Amino acid sequence: MKKTSYTTSARTHILQILQESANRTVTATELCAALEANGFPVNKTTVYRNLDKLVEEGAVLRYAEETGDRAGYQYVGGKGGCHGHLHLKCSRCGRVYHLDCGFMEEIRRHIEGEHGFALKCESSVLFGECRNCRS
Repeated sequence: MKKTSYTTSARTHILQILQESANRTVTATELCAALEANGFPVNKTTVYRNLDKLVEEGAVLRYAEETGDRAGYQYVGGKGGCHGHLHLKCSRCGRVYHLDCGFMEEIRRHIEGEHGFALKCESSVLFGECRNCRS
């Protein structure tokens, strides 16, 4: 994890929204709308610049969204534990589950050994529907 950059008002508000939504991903568009709703309008360039810095620092993960045309961001607080496991994302409610069970190591070894492919787990997402949304 890299050193944290200086704190601006925009960064503080963006980080607060991401922390409040830590169990799901948030897009830059959603962040802009939430900032505006909270009386802190900021342009999208500022949001993206701050998101890029937060990703670089390890406080936020960037995931491809199911549609592939935008990214979702999730606050992880710089724990660094997301590099070794995949993520599951519910297509209905947007919740992200961190698949950090021991079985993942077996899957990683199989994929690398049998297919010669090394996974980059920190941004890997499998999409589906969670138990709560299916019931």
